[in-house]
Amino acid sequence: MGINIWRHSGFLKEMTVSEAMSILGVFSIKSSGIDTNYRMLVRANHPDSGGSEYLSQKVNEAREFLLNNT
Repeated sequence: MGINIWRHSGFLKEMTVSEAMSILGVFSIKSSGIDTNYRMLVRANHPDSGGSEYLSQKVNEAREFLLNNT
């Protein structure tokens, strides 16, 4: 059996570094991939493009959290 990296319980009540990194798909807080992945995820999940408002908010929250806590 492989290791399942996806959470079964949804998002945490309060954002953590680990969760923010997981949402944005980065392995380092100082990663240049934060903005690249953020833009890709926002485009894919934006409500105006048929995406989820909730997921868009979580992506925004994750980016802000990492930028403000580094």
